Formats: sequence, C-alpha cells, structure tokens
Amino acid sequence: MKKNILRTVSLFLLLLLVINSIPAKVMADEGEYELEDITPLKDAVCETLNDDEFIVGAAATFSELCNDGIEALIEKHFNAVTFGNELKPDALFGYSNGTCPGKHSVEFNGETMDVPTMDFSRAERMLDIIKKWNDANPDNIIKVRGHVLVWHSQTPEWFFHEDYDKNKDYVKPAEMNKRLEWYISEVLTHFTGPDSKYAGMFYGWDVVNEAISDGTNSYRTDKENANESLLKDTHGSNSSWWHVYESNEYIINAFKYANKYAPEDLDLYYNDYGDCSLMKCKGIVQLINDVKAAPGTRIDGFGMQGHYSAGEMMQDKFGVCAKNYMETGVKVMITEWDMTASGNYDSTDEESVVSEYTRMGHRYEGIYKKIIELKEAGYPIAGFTFWGTIDKYSWLQSRSDVGGGSKTGNPQCPLLFDDNFKAKPAYWAFVDFDKINDMNTEYKAKVKAEKEAAENGNETVDTSDESDTPDEDNTTDEALDTAVVDSAAPETETSENAADKTADSDNRGPVATGITTVIALLLIGTSALAIANNKKKNNKEK
Repeated sequence: MKKNILRTVSLFLLLLLVINSIPAKVMADEGEYELEDITPLKDAVCETLNDDEFIVGAAATFSELCNDGIEALIEKHFNAVTFGNELKPDALFGYSNGTCPGKHSVEFNGETMDVPTMDFSRAERMLDIIKKWNDANPDNIIKVRGHVLVWHSQTPEWFFHEDYDKNKDYVKPAEMNKRLEWYISEVLTHFTGPDSKYAGMFYGWDVVNEAISDGTNSYRTDKENANESLLKDTHGSNSSWWHVYESNEYIINAFKYANKYAPEDLDLYYNDYGDCSLMKCKGIVQLINDVKAAPGTRIDGFGMQGHYSAGEMMQDKFGVCAKNYMETGVKVMITEWDMTASGNYDSTDEESVVSEYTRMGHRYEGIYKKIIELKEAGYPIAGFTFWGTIDKYSWLQSRSDVGGGSKTGNPQCPLLFDDNFKAKPAYWAFVDFDKINDMNTEYKAKVKAEKEAAENGNETVDTSDESDTPDEDNTTDEALDTAVVDSAAPETETSENAADKTADSDNRGPVATGITTVIALLLIGTSALAIANNKKKNNKEK
C-alpha cells in the first residue's frame, strides 16, 4: 500500500514539474489578435522630432510580454520597454517580503559580509525574449529601462534590520551603506557589466524613486502616514530608508554607488510623480541639485512619471516644470505616461466612451505638442514611455494599496490601444492630429445610427456616407474640465504599478494554473482510489 501511494505522489510531482517547465509563452496567450496596418508609433515620433534615438517606450510585466499580441505590439510600435515589477527590490529578492529568502557570505570591499539571496530569474526571462528579438532584428532593436534600485515601497522591511530580521533592531547608517553599495553593485554588474549576457541592452536606470513627500514637498520621511506601521512587510508611504539615515544620505550614496558600477553610457535617473505640481517641482529640483553637488555622484536625468488626468489640460504646467528640471542640467523623460478618465466618464455608455476617447486624444496631443516645442527650442527631452500597452492590462483598472487605480471600479481607458489592440484617438495624437477629429466624427455617426436602429427596431444602419461635425475636440473648459485633477494630489499614497503584486503567480498564465489544478485534482482522486482499493484488498485478506 505504501509503495502504491508513494508511486502516485511521485507521478503527481513529476507531472507538476513538466507543467511548470512548459514555456509560459504558450500559456499566457489569449487567443487571436490582429495588429492594424498603421504607421509604427516610434517611426512617426522619431521622424517628427528628427531624433532617431528618441525613446518611445511601453511598460510590461513578464505575463504581458508572454502574450503574443502584446509582444507583437511592442515590436511594431515601441523601441524600448520598462519592466513593470521584475527589477524592483521585492522581485529580485524572490518576493520573499515577510522573511529573508536566505543568506550567504561574500567578500565585498575587502571584508566578509552576510547578504540575502537574490533571484534574477524573472527579469532574465523578460530580457531573453527581448534579446532574441534584438539578435534577429539588429536594425530594429528594443532597449530596456531599469526600474528601480532604491524605493521606499516594494522593498522588504527586513532589508533594514539586523540579521535581515524585521523583529530585530534597525542597522546603523554605516552598515546600511554597505548593504546599499553591495545591492547596487550586484544588480548593475549582473545586468550591465561587461561580462553580462545583457550588456548593452539598457539605456537608463532609475536609481531612486519617489523620494519627495506630497505633504511637505521636501524629502519623504518615515512619518508620511501615521496609520502605516514601519514594521509592515512593505510600505506605501513611509520610508524606512529615511528612518535609518534621517537624512538624504541614502539618496546621495545611491547615485554615488550607481556611478561607480554603471557603464558610462547608462543614464542614471531620479523618478517621481506629481511632477507637474509647481510646489513639488521645487522639492524635486532641490533633490537633483543636492545630488549634483555631492562628490562622486552622477545624475543624468529626471523621470516625470506622467500619471495625468484627462480632466485637466496639463500642457502648460508640464512645459513650465519640465523646463525647471532641465535647467538643472539634466535631461527629462516621461517614464510612466497614462491618463485617468475624467470624472463624468461612463464606460458603459457608448457616447461617453466616444467623448472620452476624443478628449483623451487631445490631452495627449497637447503635451506632445509641448514636447515638440521644447525639443525645437533645444531642451534635452529624451523620450516618453507609456505605463502599459493595451487598456485592460493597465494598473489603473484596479485599486491597490500602493497607488493608483479606479476609485469607482469603472473601467479606465488610459492608453493608446484598446483591448483588441486597435489604435484609439490617443494614438493619432502622435501620428496625425487631424485623425482624432475624423475618428470622433465616425464614432458619433456610428452611435447615432445604432440608436436610430434600436429605436426603429431595425438592424444597424450603414454610416459610411454620414457626416457629423465633431465638437472640435469636445474640450471647451466649461464642458470638459468639471472634474479637474491636479497631478500634485495623486489618488493614493504613491503611483507605481502594483497589478502584479502577487508575484505574477510565478509568471504562469491562467491556462497553466487551470491545467495544474485539474491534474492535481485528478491525481488526488487517483491517490484516494488507490488507498480505497488497498483497504478493500486488506479487508478481503483479513
């Protein structure tokens, strides 16, 4: 009997091993997709700006990149990718946020120190997909942005404590400096060092993220949110970095160590949201200047995250703040661009969808025209990256405790492509401004015809010859800006992607999970049957 049970369990484990070895790519695909025969976004932008090196990027997680449609969309329209989660500290520590995943001793800077075990596998799997494309398409490569080395959120709390145990005391700044330098050297050497498999793939790296407070417009401290314990596994608002140092020393040192271990051609960035708030802008400018003034540091750019709202015209604020950042001597890039819908948007009402798509297209157009203006004036704007690819995978579709998300639960429409990989008016904001109004006319005619058909009890009317003059861009201040959202006041504590906070279920798609579950149930049933049969056999023998 025992042998039979062991044999069944062994078979069960073997099948699970086989399933987990199946490429996630096969499992993550979600049926057929068809990309439109339209101008690649990156080609249109680079031509307009007369800059072949301009970054036109998109963010993606591993599970998204393993979808054939998403991969094809990125390969066609974008020349760079930012990993949504896979290069953040919690991912590189294997999402072992509650406890240290294990320790080992290393020789570092002439002394022996204990360090936590790191897991590069998630990021490597994404890089392998991109590298395969780059090797096959040397004239059309995709670059990568590293995101992020130092952040108060998505960094396990145990990293700041003695013996990497959050129940013990915090370490002193001198010990934390050793850990900080080791961590930065480990990450940058592994992915960008001369002997790395991925050397040359990265164009930039966010060294420090979101270190300016929304409340004070100065440095973020350990007291941003009185209701958030520092002993939580990870934080949304409060900074354990500040708790250890009680100063900006960790920021200065992060840029010093990054400069020490990064290749010279890897741009080093500070990255933050609320970037169009004139008050927060002052705090960000101060941080940049503090870093630049410190010996041994290097900071090449500031990442304006660009989490804006379609309910507000942002181009003028964007222009003023972007100039302020660039006048410190750094380049600027929009790094996480998307837009929340305006307050009266109703995704269940087609007229509202038509209006919102048009409005959002013109909001993107306004900022893009300001980018063109700044570029022509000689300001060093280096690119923009959208925080996602198609709407349904946007982090704004769900609420999270580390920022962003829909307040009402109403689906959002923040990106350039819809759920079916079709270009929205926002796409045409970067390719053909006039097309936005053309699409609005077509959509309105379609809605009008469908309404008439429904009222008359007839089938949908052919609208190919109809014309309906659009309300320009539906963007008169009186009509549109009834729900102004200032980017200085984000919806929650931070504005980072938390859609995959479940560690992307070990990066396996829903199909894989379903197959695993079914087989597990079958095998459990088989085991139970084997046990029952053995019991019957034993009873008979008795």
